[in-house]
Amino acid sequence: MIKLPVYFDLNGIHQIAIYNETDDGTFRRTMDQPMRLLRDNITGIGPKAGELVTAVYDREPRLWATPTISFNHRTYSYYQFLRQQSKERKVFVFSKPSLNGRLYRFDVHELQLKPTASMQVQSLLMKKMIDAIDLDLDHELQLEQAQTPNIVA
Repeated sequence: MIKLPVYFDLNGIHQIAIYNETDDGTFRRTMDQPMRLLRDNITGIGPKAGELVTAVYDREPRLWATPTISFNHRTYSYYQFLRQQSKERKVFVFSKPSLNGRLYRFDVHELQLKPTASMQVQSLLMKKMIDAIDLDLDHELQLEQAQTPNIVA
């Protein structure tokens, strides 16, 4: 099941909670807040950059079974998108105007950090996010190695 980092502003305090995908294709909140200690470095989120739709509610057939992210007029699987953005050292979170009812569609936003956030804080934030959503970055390396032929000298 997918773990989704969802951003919300609670009276001026930036929160990122983890939501789990359920069997019926919706998301439910967990008590996990992996970046609670780092929220002083967050200034908010950028403008809407795309949209996430769960696989159950996606109207088009896809090659993947994970939620679909529409970003820059292209579609990506959830993990493919996050792996690609983590290579570029960008942290994306998801939001919803109302976190009530059936949650199956979210907006995609880039997480905005304070300009004074050090590289160590940025790295720690990225590591916490990757660990919280169980993102396997080694998967991309394995795919690249499988596609590259071995050259014997």
